[in-house]
Amino acid sequence: GPLLGQMCFVSQDTRAILAGNMRVLGAWVLHIPAVVIVMYFVSQSVVPMWLWGISLYVAMSILKIRTYLEHRAYDKARGRTVVIEDRGLLAFLFLNNNLHVVHHMHPNIPWYDLPQKFAARRQHYLGRNEGYVYPDYKSIFAEFLFRMKDPVAHPLMEPQRIANDQDEGRKAG
Repeated sequence: GPLLGQMCFVSQDTRAILAGNMRVLGAWVLHIPAVVIVMYFVSQSVVPMWLWGISLYVAMSILKIRTYLEHRAYDKARGRTVVIEDRGLLAFLFLNNNLHVVHHMHPNIPWYDLPQKFAARRQHYLGRNEGYVYPDYKSIFAEFLFRMKDPVAHPLMEPQRIANDQDEGRKAG
């Protein structure tokens, strides 16, 4: 969940900073004072800090549902973005980003017009994304709640290429 994800994120950034990546360090130099300012204003609220913390954790948990399937490792770029045909609460919370291939193909269309755009040419979009589709979030939970969808490392990258890309990132920073 969010706690494990944040721990991994901070750990990776710490390693990058220690390896000399100045871009990552610069981002943290800007981020930390901004967090202090936000935390000051949050602490002035009538809402207790513990309730802010619970709300943040729940919000991050819901966000992880969306980001879990948005993209997949696939040899053709066109087949990497998902369609989840759900029209329920999660689709609304995600601003119809469950129709992700439609969003990628038409990034200037407002989120509330994505369902109509998809419905008008459903087969086109499902062909476009190589059939990467789920009927709803319930089916995703049933299939992946207790098993991994993809390996953590990008499955289309060989281990040596991953190491080389990480080295190049450090050199660029």
